[in-house]
Amino acid sequence: MAYVALISLGQILEQILNLDEYLSMSLLEEQKVKDLRGNIAFIQIFLEEYSQNGGEAVHSLEIRIRDAAHKAEDIIESRISNQFVSEPTSPGAWRLLKQMISALTNMIPARHHNQDLQLVLREIDLIVEEVMMYMNSCRVYDWQRSAASPISSSQRADSSKVRMVGLDDDLIQIKARVCGESSKLETISIVGMGGIGKTTLAKSIFDDPSLGYYFDIRACTTVSQNYRVRDILLGLLGSIKMLDDGMDQESNTKLAERLHKCLKSRRYLIVVDDMWDNKAWDDMRLFFPDDDNGSRVLLTTRLSEVAVYADSCSPIHQLRLLDQYQSWILLTEILFPGKSCPPELENMGKKIA
Repeated sequence: MAYVALISLGQILEQILNLDEYLSMSLLEEQKVKDLRGNIAFIQIFLEEYSQNGGEAVHSLEIRIRDAAHKAEDIIESRISNQFVSEPTSPGAWRLLKQMISALTNMIPARHHNQDLQLVLREIDLIVEEVMMYMNSCRVYDWQRSAASPISSSQRADSSKVRMVGLDDDLIQIKARVCGESSKLETISIVGMGGIGKTTLAKSIFDDPSLGYYFDIRACTTVSQNYRVRDILLGLLGSIKMLDDGMDQESNTKLAERLHKCLKSRRYLIVVDDMWDNKAWDDMRLFFPDDDNGSRVLLTTRLSEVAVYADSCSPIHQLRLLDQYQSWILLTEILFPGKSCPPELENMGKKIA
């Protein structure tokens, strides 16, 4: 089991830290061992939250986690344990352990028998990155699902407060444009690097209860790199409660007609999240009628050229980078919503931020 393997590896790292008075580790070496232990604790939290209902993606990650943890533990124990059992106070045993610490912390180049250890530690780093991506994608899905479900004004107000870190000015500016006087259909693009807060900002505007009085219809969809037009159509129809039994059997053309008819002559706000190329916009722009009634499309993308292509007359809203403190607060809100970061993960988390 992946979780048990992580506990065992974590205990070994804890034992190494407890030997610090004999090893005389540098502060940097000690911190790197603590960071590795933090990685292990972070992955444990992920398994606690997602292993039961995560599906194939989580199952695949669990296998990699289990294998990496077992491999790391086997390597460390095979290099250290036997010699410490037979010669616990010998200089050679302590020298071997100090070499292992250097390999664990990448303080010396990997060579000979330490190469395999550094390879498995790199695998653990990659797993942490994929876990973070998975957790973020789950929260985007939860947003889309909540948009397609009945929700009260108070619930929307509460959800709009989630993870708004360093974006207050951006929220005010974009909301002013969304509710601006221009009657022409406008596509407002939020542009910035991955993880900077584009989806958070778009979600906060979408969920703003005051916009329920301004727009007749609100709907959202996530496009991503490997999109399907059919998924976009079904997602938008579901978001506006227009997806009836049997519609999933209809052609894309019929679904597009239904969506266009539903939006026609009504003021709407459509959020199009995570668009990656111009073709995606070409595939969906005709869904959205322009009836000169103040309708808006709010688009998020990493690419300025996609934003310009979607609406060359509409100024791009470029998100600035967060400072170090804001990045740390945002990361804790994403990974531990409504909770504080566990102390053993704080140093690792601040480095990630």
